[in-house]
Amino acid sequence: MSLASGAVTADAGSLSLLAFFPVAMVLTALLAYALVDEAASASTAESTVRQLRDAIVETVDAGIVVLNSDSEVLLVNRTIREHPVVAGAGSVDTSTLRSIQAYEADGVTPYPPGDGPIARALANHYHVEELFWVHQADGTPHAFRASSSRLRNARGAVEATVVALSDVTELVDAVRVRDRLISTVSHELRTPLTAMKGFLELARDEITDDESLLAHYLAIVDRNLEREQAVIEHFILAANSFTSRLHVHEIDLDLTALATSIVSESALVALRGDVTVRVVGGPVQCRADLSLCTRVIGALLSNALSAVAANGQVTISTSALGSDRVRLEVADNGSGIAEVDTAQLFTRFFRTDRSDDEAVPGVGLGLPLVKQIVDAHGGTVSITSELGVGTTVTIEMPIQRIAR
Repeated sequence: MSLASGAVTADAGSLSLLAFFPVAMVLTALLAYALVDEAASASTAESTVRQLRDAIVETVDAGIVVLNSDSEVLLVNRTIREHPVVAGAGSVDTSTLRSIQAYEADGVTPYPPGDGPIARALANHYHVEELFWVHQADGTPHAFRASSSRLRNARGAVEATVVALSDVTELVDAVRVRDRLISTVSHELRTPLTAMKGFLELARDEITDDESLLAHYLAIVDRNLEREQAVIEHFILAANSFTSRLHVHEIDLDLTALATSIVSESALVALRGDVTVRVVGGPVQCRADLSLCTRVIGALLSNALSAVAANGQVTISTSALGSDRVRLEVADNGSGIAEVDTAQLFTRFFRTDRSDDEAVPGVGLGLPLVKQIVDAHGGTVSITSELGVGTTVTIEMPIQRIAR
């Protein structure tokens, strides 16, 4: 499955998984109705039975609409009434449901009026293999599935139709994250391996007395090995941090000295010899985790280097804010980030379109992990950016973390 700008194209396996949920919800509701009917036959408390039926429908997670034989709405459960797509519409009737504009699986192409999946579900002509999108009033997209089932009496006449509408946006997002992760990890691990393989073959085929040439080849292999190791370690740390709280081991640190050391030892800085990297600021003391802070500065430096063009500039600034807080800023004069993307930068596996189009290295875990590390230190992180001007990431932390 792939998803771009809210659009989705799903494989058969993913669709089968998604299709199961609304159908299961309907079957659950209908089974509950049947059980209650049995209870009704054994009891004369008809009002109690009716209350039981209403409670069952209200507690089902899928949205349920019950129509009579004339397609008039008899019942709408809480899930439908409170869903943001119809919230504020007042009473939810057949007309309201039919008027909802639906979009095909690409999230862009609208269905013709009266021919959307919801309208077809209301008319019991819906195919559960189809995935569609609707937008709430502010434009937020939601992925939906719908299914319907007719209830017939003993003579076979249709007495009612039950329609189930299930919001599967989170499931679609989960599949999107899975597919993006697989694609990105494959690329990130394959690229340095390809480079190492190529230069090792050159070193093997062109062994001469020119030790400088051999040393050059081996240096490239070494840099790519470092990159491969960094990617793997990044995933391990990210996986651990998303399943349990980060352990912070505090020691006395000079942020300026740490940043200077990271810049001087960075293979990426050496590789981008056409970029000026500066560390600005006097000694800035705090208590923090050396390993985690190294990862934060390294990740922000890597992002900045990937954003700047030839002759660009990256500046790491450190400062004390009074007697209780410190600030670290990493600024670049690179390509910048679109405003629409800024709010998602701390979302796991999110990558901007520019990053994908220009094959910028990364798996979309750097900034989410930075935020988790800063949060674990009791600090804050913010990003300001302007297209064509550059990006600044600002971190503020207490000089000494308050134990939590």
